[in-house]
Amino acid sequence: KSCLVVFVGSWCEDSHREFPRLIKILETLKYNTEKMQIIAVNRKKESPAGEEGLYNISRVATIIVKKYGKEIGRITEMPETGYLERDLCFNIRKEICVFNKGFPHCTPRPSQPFCKIPPGKI
Repeated sequence: KSCLVVFVGSWCEDSHREFPRLIKILETLKYNTEKMQIIAVNRKKESPAGEEGLYNISRVATIIVKKYGKEIGRITEMPETGYLERDLCFNIRKEICVFNKGFPHCTPRPSQPFCKIPPGKI
């Protein structure tokens, strides 16, 4: 149903900062990492198989959330809220979260459309 596509560069500060955070979040959630595709790009933002064109990648790190094969959200370079876990929840939750029959830290409230994971707890 859902999967993640992650573009990283070994030379990129944002990738060095966000990718380990992403892995820790996914481990905490017991997310099936077989549903995640990691694509490395060079300094020109080119990948060996050319996937950067398919996903219109211009900056890294880029985390793309897909559901049923369609992109439903992305995080580019750094989270807008300052917390990757909050941005992930915001991007993946439309009516319910897509991870494991619902993300236990998401609180569906129209006035606050991101999850309530306490900062620094993951």
